[in-house]
Amino acid sequence: MMSPVALAMLAAEPATAAVYASETTRFGDWTVVCDNLQHCTALGLASSAMRAKDERALLVIEQDPGGRPRVTVALMRMLEEPPPSPLVAAGVRLTPRWDKARDAWVADGGETLAIFAARPHAPGEVLSIDSGKAVINAISLDGAAESLAWMRTKLAQPPPERSPPARLAPTPKARPLGPPPRRLIQLSARLTEREVCGGIGGSPRGALRPIAWLNDRTRLWGVACDAGGAHARNESTVPVIVEGDGLLRFARLGEGDDPNARVLTPDQVIAPAPPSVGGIRVSFASDEPPPVVSELDYEPSTGLLVTSDASVSASSYAQGWRRYGWTGKTFVLVEETDAYVHAVDGDENAAPYFSFWPPSYRAIPSLRPAAPRR
Repeated sequence: MMSPVALAMLAAEPATAAVYASETTRFGDWTVVCDNLQHCTALGLASSAMRAKDERALLVIEQDPGGRPRVTVALMRMLEEPPPSPLVAAGVRLTPRWDKARDAWVADGGETLAIFAARPHAPGEVLSIDSGKAVINAISLDGAAESLAWMRTKLAQPPPERSPPARLAPTPKARPLGPPPRRLIQLSARLTEREVCGGIGGSPRGALRPIAWLNDRTRLWGVACDAGGAHARNESTVPVIVEGDGLLRFARLGEGDDPNARVLTPDQVIAPAPPSVGGIRVSFASDEPPPVVSELDYEPSTGLLVTSDASVSASSYAQGWRRYGWTGKTFVLVEETDAYVHAVDGDENAAPYFSFWPPSYRAIPSLRPAAPRR
């Protein structure tokens, strides 16, 4: 059974992906992301006064070349009961609805709010979201006009050249992967012995994780390497492809299929370790490491692999995630997103906005953005 992604990619006249340099920039409390397909998204944060009360909100303005802006107002609050309806912002009536996938109340803002945000504004000016009895939130307008002017400049650039995207293999029907082969257990033990992995799981076998069938004969396993750091994020895994004949090879995500690449193979890892030199243990060469990825996951609905990495501190939270598709030989990058903010008041917590953050790279225009791990 083919996934929707595979069907789209295998069409007789496949969609084309633009060769276009994506770019992200910031003005004040606003961020603009223009991806490789020349789709631009501007995101304005709630005012510092609202964020200080943990009242999070976004004004999201999306636009394609030659298209009209699409505006969404998002309120990350009042999860147990809906906000008053209708709300009013700059004279525009908003009717919030619950978006379960993004854990927020959202409302269509209409083109009027985009026009309002693009006007010059005084420092500290806000777009109030009013219930008629009280202001329930306010969007900062610091940087709004500059962000939307920059976005218009990007959208006015000549259309980029286009090249066909890589074709993805059909996604097989989900079923259990069965027990791990003996060679994979040996590989897991050797990775721990050679200090590539920390050996979590209590035993070599316990550190193995079945991920997915890639086709009727080929499976993908993960060797769990190291537990996550802050907030249990960034758990590392070595992805391993198990062929139908039992042969192993490392899955190198997004690195192409270069037969001349000098990379370490599972057989080299399982083979006896080289002797020490002068009592010093011989380590892997820097250009021959097994691939180690962060937060490896699988989307059964699309047949895509997802990796993510988080940067967490006491005052900031940023996260990036990438999605990869299987071509039948290798994994290719089909989407990349990096969510981080830097508000005027120094707020760098992007976590409340992950589900609204746009990708900076897309190889499949119709692909729905991933739901990031929180």
